[in-house]
Amino acid sequence: MISLSGALVEGHPGRWSALLTALQVAAACVAFAAVLAFEPPRSASPFAYARQLRARFLELQSTYDADFRRRPEGKEKEDDLEVPPEP
Repeated sequence: MISLSGALVEGHPGRWSALLTALQVAAACVAFAAVLAFEPPRSASPFAYARQLRARFLELQSTYDADFRRRPEGKEKEDDLEVPPEP
């Protein structure tokens, strides 16, 4: 992406850098809209929404961490029954 933007900016630095800035702003707006769509705010306060997003992030992180550490029930028994492959 950097080499592409560098190649675009070489010819007309003012016009292309403004276009790249507009594209970055548009991408940030789309990302923000996606966050709003998937995690709507419970109150009108931006600070409360930031705390809500942080709490949701920590909840998801702990869930994935716990799932990664925990083995499914019965998996230990299946591992004991498996025969190692012959060399």
